[in-house]
Amino acid sequence: MRDAGEQLAKFPDFLRLGLMLILEQRPEEPAARRRFHQARVETLARVDGIYQLLFAGLSPNQTLRLARFTLAGSDGLFIAANEGEVDLVQEFELLSHGILGAALSMGWSPQDLPAEATGRPR
Repeated sequence: MRDAGEQLAKFPDFLRLGLMLILEQRPEEPAARRRFHQARVETLARVDGIYQLLFAGLSPNQTLRLARFTLAGSDGLFIAANEGEVDLVQEFELLSHGILGAALSMGWSPQDLPAEATGRPR
């Protein structure tokens, strides 16, 4: 999550423009909007894939919900950062705690964490 915050801080224009395009409601969809939407679909799939590995024991629906929560939180933090002084790296670390809490509330247990995710043998 720290890396995600750092990347958004480095390249804010991509997300700013993309969010404006996604929120637009036009009868004819511009190509840029379609491309950003496709990037979001791919990002959601990547995050979901990571969560399926990290949160073994949760259902595919649950990891998808966590991935959507992550993207929504990311978008919100980005908007907040544009409204004032916000340290995106710190806030993304806080978001990671929210994701862990949500996973725990869905029935995930830290014992389910794969050994390769921790770097420690089981």
